[in-house]
Amino acid sequence: MQHGQVAADQTGFPVLITAACFATNCPEILTTGNAHAAQSDGGDLRFSTDSAGASQIPCEVVVWSQNATFASAKAEIHVPRNILTGSDVTIYVWWSAGGGLSQPAANAAFGAQSVWDSNYKLVSHLPDGTTLSVADSTGINSPTNHSATATAGMVDGCGNFVAASSQYIDVGASNNLTNLTIEAWFYNQNNVTFQRILSNLTNPTYNGYEMYYGDSPGNSKITFGVASAGTYSVQRTVAGIGNGVWHHVVCTLSGTTQVIYVDGATPSQSRLAGSGVIANSSLNLNIGRWPGSGSDFFDGQIDEVRVSDIARSASWVTTQYNNQNAPGSFVIAGARVDISTGAGLFRAGTLSGLGTGGPFFSNPLS
Repeated sequence: MQHGQVAADQTGFPVLITAACFATNCPEILTTGNAHAAQSDGGDLRFSTDSAGASQIPCEVVVWSQNATFASAKAEIHVPRNILTGSDVTIYVWWSAGGGLSQPAANAAFGAQSVWDSNYKLVSHLPDGTTLSVADSTGINSPTNHSATATAGMVDGCGNFVAASSQYIDVGASNNLTNLTIEAWFYNQNNVTFQRILSNLTNPTYNGYEMYYGDSPGNSKITFGVASAGTYSVQRTVAGIGNGVWHHVVCTLSGTTQVIYVDGATPSQSRLAGSGVIANSSLNLNIGRWPGSGSDFFDGQIDEVRVSDIARSASWVTTQYNNQNAPGSFVIAGARVDISTGAGLFRAGTLSGLGTGGPFFSNPLS
């Protein structure tokens, strides 16, 4: 990881790796028709913190779409790593030319759920595809899609919501939260009033929390509200969060302090101090709708929705924005290393699930 992109040292940070990270030094991993490509489904990808492959780490392969032309290939992978401000940190990616391998089960030691620390209560990538996937990578929730569609997004694909069509995603119950972080990328298409990005707020007696765009027509604010027994504590940015542009918005509650981050920073126009308590909501958490009224639908695109039961730090938010906004600058691949089959690391079983085939390849990402 490029240390200049890290705002402060982070532990277990979920690093995003995309095709852009391989573009300079290792495009062959995603290019079909050559001897050095990984499996077409990414089933053989493994990651470690060391060049010997002895210290494996989990990964979540969300998208792995190869192409004969690298520029048309896509990848979205998340890997946890301790990252530093003082020096670059390396992740090693391994793959096999043998084929027939699979990613570990989601709940296995190195599977997708292990990427996300225990404070995450929802991680929904909303990747592009024939139909929109609304799965929760933590394994906690089983979201239900109500007609939202898939389209190109900020991080690979995203959910496309048309307010007039009443499209939204029902995540499920999301309670017992004292401190809170809610986050998403959004792209607003029309300046319509009160477009809920994420909400479980009850009505008329307010309980729960929410994040929405558009305080009133022509007033492009982000609103972050938390509520208990009808007491609704709210923070807003001032107008100026523009339409027709992707924005990364993160809202945190720590004790009684609410903070809104837009595009990796606490904007100077935000009111950053407030007070509020979250009471358990009787309604399910919705993406793209206010469940309390069954209305206030979002009109545009939403991507990478996450909920945590702690208040993420400002440095975490800034580092995450840097990673997701320009992954090819945050993570840069080094040169591929070919490993012999006779003494290959995978024959020794140091990385799970890779058997005795070969040849094998390794690549440092830093």
